[in-house]
Amino acid sequence: MPMDATERARLLGRFDILEGMSEEALEDLAAAAEDVELATGAVLIRQGDRGEAMYFLTEGLLEARVRQDDGTEMAVGQIHPGRPVGEIQVILGGERSATVAALEDSRAIGVPESAFRELERHSPESFLKIAEIIRRRLRRDQLAKAVGKLFVDVDHEALAMIERAAEWVRLRRGEVLVRQGDPADSWYILITGRLKVEIDGPDGPRVVNELGRGESFGELGIFLDSDRTASLYALRDCDLVRLSRLTFERILRRRPKFMGAIARVLVRRIVQKEKRGSGLDPLLTLTVVPLSLELETGRLCRRLCGALAEIGPTLRVDGEVLERDLGIPDVTTFPRSHPVWIRFAAWLEDQETKYRFIVFEGDGEANSWSRRCLRMSDRVLLAGHAGDPRHGDAATLIERQLDEVTDARRTLVLVHADGNRLPSGTAAWLAAHEVGDHFHLRWNQKSDFARLARVLGETSVGLVLSGGGAKGFAHIGALRALEELGVPIDLIGGTSIGSVISGMYAMGLSIREIRDRNQEIIDLRPFSEYTLPFISLIRTRRMEKGARHAFGETMIEDLWVNYFCVSANLTTARMMVHESGPLWQATRASGALPGILTPVLRGREILVDGGIIDNLPGGVMRRRHRGPLIAVNVGTAGDFDSPSADIPSPARILWSKLLPFRRRVRYPAIGNILMRTTLLSSVSRVTEVKDDADLYLEPPVGDYGLLDFAKLDELIEIGYRNTLEQAASWVEVR
Repeated sequence: MPMDATERARLLGRFDILEGMSEEALEDLAAAAEDVELATGAVLIRQGDRGEAMYFLTEGLLEARVRQDDGTEMAVGQIHPGRPVGEIQVILGGERSATVAALEDSRAIGVPESAFRELERHSPESFLKIAEIIRRRLRRDQLAKAVGKLFVDVDHEALAMIERAAEWVRLRRGEVLVRQGDPADSWYILITGRLKVEIDGPDGPRVVNELGRGESFGELGIFLDSDRTASLYALRDCDLVRLSRLTFERILRRRPKFMGAIARVLVRRIVQKEKRGSGLDPLLTLTVVPLSLELETGRLCRRLCGALAEIGPTLRVDGEVLERDLGIPDVTTFPRSHPVWIRFAAWLEDQETKYRFIVFEGDGEANSWSRRCLRMSDRVLLAGHAGDPRHGDAATLIERQLDEVTDARRTLVLVHADGNRLPSGTAAWLAAHEVGDHFHLRWNQKSDFARLARVLGETSVGLVLSGGGAKGFAHIGALRALEELGVPIDLIGGTSIGSVISGMYAMGLSIREIRDRNQEIIDLRPFSEYTLPFISLIRTRRMEKGARHAFGETMIEDLWVNYFCVSANLTTARMMVHESGPLWQATRASGALPGILTPVLRGREILVDGGIIDNLPGGVMRRRHRGPLIAVNVGTAGDFDSPSADIPSPARILWSKLLPFRRRVRYPAIGNILMRTTLLSSVSRVTEVKDDADLYLEPPVGDYGLLDFAKLDELIEIGYRNTLEQAASWVEVR
């Protein structure tokens, strides 16, 4: 017998999801509802259908089933009286995530989606309560998923203990969670959002890491009873779970097995080098902000999302997506106070459980939609059309919003219609926009979008090439082998000869072109231009001519692949990292062997070969890069000795050179001694890089001299063969 509206309202009031709702609101829902009777086996909702109604089970038993990839269905749970069915899709929008059928004769009350839309308009506070209950359920699911990933072998009872003991913490953007020096009295799991890890040092605070969804921290401090070693701030709004020391210890006492799981988390973190994250598939949300009217923003977002999808599930969010999933047209035009954003926030939390990347497509307007996107973003991409003559010379309104609503890292992306010429004018863009890094994208180069996606997803490959004189030609062979093995190079840097090879690669030159340009430099015989040794043994006119011929007027900012090189600043006694300015000049400074070649002046500062401080700059790369690191070292330490038991006199050496019939005297030449001294001074840094690199290559070039430039092709072949042999197994397990 059908129920009347009063009876329906009474029954609906018993469901926790409608708890606290006014009688008037319940009566409105009941008036729009209808009775649903299901015979055993009947289907209530089907997976993939749109959520057109929410059902409240009053009698019987239902089963939820999820369709598998092979077309079969798997039972995932049962639904008893007192539980709603299909509430997430009705409140949040989207398609049904499961099929629900009756295991026995059942009865339910069906409330159409339109009734909740009316509730949202006329009683937003009641709608907010429903959305908050759903949000709490989603958070419990998120917690279970995070703990399940952290401790894969912990049973359901232990997970339930954590859920019961968990204290939820909500942080707004910019708020501090813990400060360096505070007592380490809690363990945290980050459920949504992103945190910045900052350490106080002699030169002020320094950001050392960022933490994403699913990462935990604080366990070690509890075990050691120590203070916090870093401060943590919310980069955007965050939800965390906190377990106090007492709760943590109580769980360990009751479930000793949990201790083993914690230990494995700590060991895994050490092995994976904590600074690169826990490897738990953290969520990344980003907003694309157009800077140019000429930019095809939608096309850019689609291409980027396609590349990100190769790494993990990716969702692009714009007005059309919101209209489809929330069922409200022109939702992005609604003011900040509109209750639709309550539903949007809950919808987004649901999406964050399904996707690795969420890309918000900005519309270039300083409206409530742009503000909301920026506030939710871990990263902001300022995208410009490279051919825009204005160079983005004035900050847009939406850029001015950035400082108000987010601390997210900003990246400049310049899109090029013509990929046949090197970029130009990037410095003007960088001067006009405050960004942390930049990338060049060519419409016709899928690899450029893939590179940006890997950098955003922290799976990019960084390559550093050492100094080592002529031995550095082995780097060319290493690059050839890595290309053949399919290893992408997303960031590249080097020292001395390594700076030259890596700079040519960053320009987009082919391996053959790199080889030929080095041959052209060799043909100039730059190391035979001797001079009076007041400043150096060799003049550098030929060297500079070769550098200018190889690189032209190319600026580092205009390279297709992000690049750096290092030199030693004798004036400040510090390493200098070159990431801007003329490429030829940076490589000259990086390879200005002290005593052999003329130093490079930067104002009045004196720059010489970077090998004095860091001959294999893996540490520099690591501070800019969170993915795999490949290091190629040709500056080995054990291949330099005297060719005889004594040091010949200068007269003996001179006569051996002047008299053709006299036996040639072998000796450790001054050039080799100075070059060798340069390399030895950074041996300890090389050892650190070797231990830290994911792939460390050391081509067997010990039998070659630092000035054996005539053996270019031999050295290329050695680097090629060695890299093929050493890197193949690493590539297979990546």
